[in-house]
This record gives sequence, structure tokens and C-alpha cells, in this order.
Amino acid sequence: NVVMLTLGTGVGGGIRLDGRLFTGGDGMGVELGHTPLLHGGYRCTCGIEGCLEGYASVTALIRQTRQAMEEHPESALHAYVAEHGGQVDGRTAFDCAQAGDEAAAAVVDQYLEYLANGIGGLITIFRPENFLLGGGLSAQGENLTRPLSEKVLRYVYSSDLIGVPPIVTATLGNAAGTIGAAVLNANPM
Repeated sequence: NVVMLTLGTGVGGGIRLDGRLFTGGDGMGVELGHTPLLHGGYRCTCGIEGCLEGYASVTALIRQTRQAMEEHPESALHAYVAEHGGQVDGRTAFDCAQAGDEAAAAVVDQYLEYLANGIGGLITIFRPENFLLGGGLSAQGENLTRPLSEKVLRYVYSSDLIGVPPIVTATLGNAAGTIGAAVLNANPM
């Protein structure tokens, strides 16, 4: 029993229960990224306000990083972005935080708090044996999973009594979706 989130332009994911892909009552799968996270939050591309995707996608992380750059002209984020062709991406805040920049560290911390909140809810509902992270941001590896595993404890019901499953990066990384689609196409359910 596994829940997986893909952290990329959006937030996707899937659920495997009792050895089978969970496709829901209508066979359309799940939209984990469109789980409500904050009432009255950012308007998501789906039209709903406060979706997990609006706070935990790479698109959201880029928005949060740009906002920090506007608020902190002294931040090393500016030099980093200039060195990388003027582009802010999913690595920007993580790389600058690892280099000791306080504004970037605050962005990463807040981003991980949003993500932990969403993951905590999914763990509480499904009680998976493992929680996987895929998508481009999963390349952060332990820089993502280690602090996330600590934060998620606050958002899982009875975590102090029953614990939480390991949160790990998918071994296929950003290619997992493509490979999964090919396997599913070759072996329809």
C-alpha cells in the first residue's frame, strides 16, 4: 500500500492499495494535487482556491522564491539567479539554502511545511506502508525527505503512537510517470 506524489509543474500522484492501482469509483484515478490545503488560498489552475498544488508544486516553489527575492534584495538568491541565466527554478531556493542564505532557507522551510501538511493528511487517510515522492523536485533526495519526514509528524493523526511510513524518493525519479504509462499501456488493467 503506497501513496505517491509527483512534484513538478503541478502535483500529481497515485495510490496503490492491496496490490492494485486505485482508480476511484469512476475509474478516473485520483487528483491528489487538488486536495484542499488552505481555505481561501491561492487560486489553482483548476479554479479552486487553496489546492495542495498551489503550495507544493515546483511552480509554487518558484513563486515563493521570487516573492522572497522581492522582499530580500540582500539575498544571495539574486546572484545565484544571475549566474543561472536569470531563471528561477525548483533548485534555486534549495541550492541557496544549502549555501547558507537565510531568505532561501525560509522559502524551503515554508515550502516543506505546506508539503508536510498535505502529505500528513494523505497518510492519515490511507495509512500507506510507504510514501513516495517523484517528479523533478525529488532529485533533491535527502535534502527534501529528511526535513519533510520530521515535519510530517505534526500532521499525521496519532503519529506519536503508530508512527508514519518512510517518505522516500521514487527510484525512477522524474522518469517514473513515463515508464509507468508505458507499462500500463502494455498491460492494461
